[in-house]
Amino acid sequence: MAPDRAMRTSVLLLALVFIGCQPDETLTVSGAVSKPGNYRFAPGRQAADYVADAGGATEEALLEKAYVLRSRTDTSAAVESGDATIPLSDNPELSPGDEIRIPARIYDVRLDTVRRVNDVRLAYRDRIYRIPSGALVTGRTERGVQVAVVLGRGEAIEPPDTAKAVSALHYLYIHLHPGEYPRLARFAGDVLDSMDVLDDARVIHTRVVSSLEHRRGGGLQLAPEGYWRVIEGFFLAPRKTSRPARGMRRRRFEDGRVLTTFPDGRERWQHPDGRVRITSPGGATEDRFPDGRIVFTDRWKNVRTTYPDGRINVTFPSGAIEDRFPDGRIVFTDRRKNVRTTYPDGRQELRMATGRRVTIRADGTVLHSVPADTRVEEPVRDTIREPVAATRTDSGRPPPRGEGSLRIIPSNGYGKIIVLDGTTRETFPDGRRVETDRLGQRITTWPDGKKELRMPAAYGYPGELKTGLATVDRLPDAVDVGEELTVTGQIHGEVEGINVMAFLVPDGDAIEGDVRRAEQRFHARFRFGEAGHCRVQVQVVLPK
Repeated sequence: MAPDRAMRTSVLLLALVFIGCQPDETLTVSGAVSKPGNYRFAPGRQAADYVADAGGATEEALLEKAYVLRSRTDTSAAVESGDATIPLSDNPELSPGDEIRIPARIYDVRLDTVRRVNDVRLAYRDRIYRIPSGALVTGRTERGVQVAVVLGRGEAIEPPDTAKAVSALHYLYIHLHPGEYPRLARFAGDVLDSMDVLDDARVIHTRVVSSLEHRRGGGLQLAPEGYWRVIEGFFLAPRKTSRPARGMRRRRFEDGRVLTTFPDGRERWQHPDGRVRITSPGGATEDRFPDGRIVFTDRWKNVRTTYPDGRINVTFPSGAIEDRFPDGRIVFTDRRKNVRTTYPDGRQELRMATGRRVTIRADGTVLHSVPADTRVEEPVRDTIREPVAATRTDSGRPPPRGEGSLRIIPSNGYGKIIVLDGTTRETFPDGRRVETDRLGQRITTWPDGKKELRMPAAYGYPGELKTGLATVDRLPDAVDVGEELTVTGQIHGEVEGINVMAFLVPDGDAIEGDVRRAEQRFHARFRFGEAGHCRVQVQVVLPK
């Protein structure tokens, strides 16, 4: 009898061990840990114990953002009814089936440097990729190069080298751990000044990056040490210039011209003499010349010319001209040939076509000069009226000096004021008031208090103006390429949502900021991969 009882006890114990190891008695640890996976649940253990079982958090882990993902289940119907997320900092009591998620840092990729490459030879899996000559664009992050694009005609062959080429290629997209970059850097040479190569690399990156397993949102997580992946690609030919096919395509012509079409509808013509013309669907054109000039013409025929020495000239359809110089001077000439020069120290000089000159000194004084060499010096108030004897008020007396603005021309109920900063204020017999700044932005106010805002740029939105919804704090005058720009401000209590975008004018890609809102305050952060003039746009959403 004793042996039989012992056997029955053994069987019973085996059954108990089997029941205690059901699959649902586990929880998962995922994300930035050394050994993600499922781990056996035990009552009383803390989250830190399971993270230790998973090998601990990696150096890329964001422990302050870790959380527990728990499936909510309707016990009566035994069906899932959504997931709940609980911050790990709340030290929640864990249950079988929970998942501890530890996010990893996300890095923004900056494609901003082009280098010449020769005799590129890379091995990946069962192929060898060869590009005799071309260009290398590196995608840098705060941790180093994580993306690289090699552009040039080449081929993919099977080893050994004597094997027949498998396919031709036009570019290689390489995703790698920063520690693997020396394998590629040995082919790199001098830096090239080529905006066309940057255009191509950025379009290729935008298309390919969505397929990378380490992509998170708009950036990349750090790939594992030793990681290296090569993706080959080639350009199809456009069907025709008037209706190019989707995607990035390229065609070479016998006369040496090269046509490239982009997914956003742009077309780029490269000519044998080095000239490049880019046309956009909206009607804007950009001409790049071998001497370094870049001429951009928008659909309203405003023309901006950028010179290699940093000077920028903008010509407006009205005949006005604005010149910006590397030393910080800004010279604006209106269509009447009145010239306003602004200096870096804040000093302004206005030269009227009539010969009159006004200088606003940095210490806040104004110096008038008329052709007869009469000089008057007095403190600046709001603005200064021009003493034109032929212009009189309705009372027949000349307008007073030292208050108001630079020039007033009243007639039949219509009044016009030109302020020293270029702002124009007009009043009409029907009670309307119109204020236009020097860039063409116009605000119209009616007698009943209604306002309308119109902007001349592509970002303009005509409609009723409601003020006070968002106020942006003062921004820095400049930030270095790759440095972080922080935008902060105040929003009205009725605002339901907010997003902040930044882009390089006139047609740079929009970058969406990481917006954080705390009651009626907000802040957003950006990083730019290239130099230029930045426009920041804050958009608020109301309940209606």
